[in-house]
Amino acid sequence: MSSSQTVRAILFALVVVFLGILFSACSAPTPAVTAVPTSTPQRTRTPVLTETPVLPTATPIPVPPLTWEGLKNVAYPNEWPKDGVAQLTDGLYVEEYMPGAATKLRILLSYLRVYGDLNDDGCEDVAAILVVDPGGSGTFYYLEAVLNGSGDPRPVASQFLGDRVFIRSMKVENGNVILGMDVTGPSDSACCPTDSKRVTYALEGDSLVEVEVVDLPDPEVSARIDNPPRRLEFGPDVTSITIEERIGFNRIKGYLVRALATQVMTVTIESPHDDVWLSIRGSDGTVLETIRSEAFSWSGQLPTTQDYTIYLIAAGGETDYTFRIEISGEGEPEPPEPTATPLPEAGEVVYLTFDDGAIRAWTPQILEVLARYDAKATFFVLGQLAERFPDIIQAEVDAGHTVGNHTYDHHTLDGLSRDAFFQEVQDTEEALGGLGTKCLRPPYGATDAYTRAYAGELGYEIVLWDIDTEDWANPGADQISSTVLTQVFPGAVVLFHDGGGDRAQTVEALSTVLDELRSRGYSFEPVCH
Repeated sequence: MSSSQTVRAILFALVVVFLGILFSACSAPTPAVTAVPTSTPQRTRTPVLTETPVLPTATPIPVPPLTWEGLKNVAYPNEWPKDGVAQLTDGLYVEEYMPGAATKLRILLSYLRVYGDLNDDGCEDVAAILVVDPGGSGTFYYLEAVLNGSGDPRPVASQFLGDRVFIRSMKVENGNVILGMDVTGPSDSACCPTDSKRVTYALEGDSLVEVEVVDLPDPEVSARIDNPPRRLEFGPDVTSITIEERIGFNRIKGYLVRALATQVMTVTIESPHDDVWLSIRGSDGTVLETIRSEAFSWSGQLPTTQDYTIYLIAAGGETDYTFRIEISGEGEPEPPEPTATPLPEAGEVVYLTFDDGAIRAWTPQILEVLARYDAKATFFVLGQLAERFPDIIQAEVDAGHTVGNHTYDHHTLDGLSRDAFFQEVQDTEEALGGLGTKCLRPPYGATDAYTRAYAGELGYEIVLWDIDTEDWANPGADQISSTVLTQVFPGAVVLFHDGGGDRAQTVEALSTVLDELRSRGYSFEPVCH
């Protein structure tokens, strides 16, 4: 081979490698290429080059990941807008049906999303949920397939999921999107039982195709929070703590710290897709940070000496995270311990409350125990359960108890938009059919700066509690009753649960509590009227 032919062969190979790099951004590295001529003329002299040149291995250009900000500001295909496309701005699309119309079409991007390769190109794509509120005719949910176009989100397919859909789980596995969800029956039916199922979707071109449906048992309504908040201990030799853990889909984890006024607290969270957010509040209700801010960090001087709970909220799929907290500065001294509460005078009242019902297995048993002691209580019920068990709600009212609003599906009210807040509360109010009071108990007690304002617009009063029995964790009937009997005081609001799991310990403990408190001179009235 002549020198000029060899040079041309090398240049040709380099061009091939360059084009491979250009068109394989999400694929595996291109193997080394060696130029070999198709035929070599016979020569009578020895070639100048005796070795085949070795060219460098191509390295693919890294593709930027899809970001939450990008997902919130892109156009999604959808059947509701006039032109079939919803161009979101900061996660929201609004369209007037006609100029000046009272109702508007609103489409918003839910924070629920999971990452994975949907089209087998080696890039990490996103499966997301769009929520459509057409203004008075239900709320509709859509699954969106968003491909990674060199770091830019490219929505390519939309699949209608249903009206009043509750996503219980969501993941991408082997290129498929797998949803665990509950779908209620038609809104005009006499009873709306929950249909629980696992559905698998595959992306085929510009369509999400249903490939498998598996019926699941109807789940008991359960809290999103994973166990009680974990207390972190600081001291002279411990001023910072780092924790590496995993959080499940749409779950909440809590960390509890004791800190002094004027100390500086710094909190940071790191997760692969920046989809674990934080909320910080004091035991007195002080809100330092809310999920609405979608924050991964917070730093500031603490206003008062108290317990502070840092909640970590999984805004997307199951993920690992690193949580760091540092507390610095001397701070103001602890206030003196409160004096012991005096024994009650005859006729002092305690307010018993029960959350997360109505449940066929446990609520009637609790009603029976209350009746034995002529005790009245307030039941904070879930709208979806009120629809399933209206006879239990009626039995509560007939027995002289009152009923409060605990949202439709136990969704945290912290960080909800005004429209989403109204939907949670008003759907429950509708399910109660006029039997409910104007008392609202936020799930987990989670509130932010907007919660009371939104509640006030609807005429509701926020009702929390003074004594948390933590019966939802099933610590034992003796522990539940001991919590109440050692902490009780006149006018205390006590939190029990009649739903969310096995409440046999609650039923047993309630008898002990009522018997002992009755002997101390207490009576029991509803906190809401």
